[in-house]
Amino acid sequence: MSNALKAFQAVHDQYLSVVEHAYRTGETDPVLPFLGPGYHGYYGMPDQDRADYFDTAIAIEGMRQTARQLPWVRAGCVNRSIRMPSETSAVVFYEKPMVFGDKTISAFAIEVWRQIDGNWVIVRETVEHL
Repeated sequence: MSNALKAFQAVHDQYLSVVEHAYRTGETDPVLPFLGPGYHGYYGMPDQDRADYFDTAIAIEGMRQTARQLPWVRAGCVNRSIRMPSETSAVVFYEKPMVFGDKTISAFAIEVWRQIDGNWVIVRETVEHL
């Protein structure tokens, strides 16, 4: 494993931890430094023909709502695959199980990351609910 990949993987591990904390507590400020300028994404459902667009404000509000309504939820990361087309860009693919007590709902996530001004940030992502 290259040094760049190891360093990025550590950042992604930290990001997953920060997001997990945000889902539990509603404290989303620590998530913001990981979201790049113009961050956006799409959330798809299997029974819909079009995915829903989201931006930073919508994503952060979604985390806050989850924390208010389901503070016991746990988010995970399964079968993560990281590819680095260059030392300043990465694409991450993984299954994201959300555990709600005895029920688990999963989605596939694809995140596109860039290193901007020395910091790794997500520029866009796609989440497809299973």
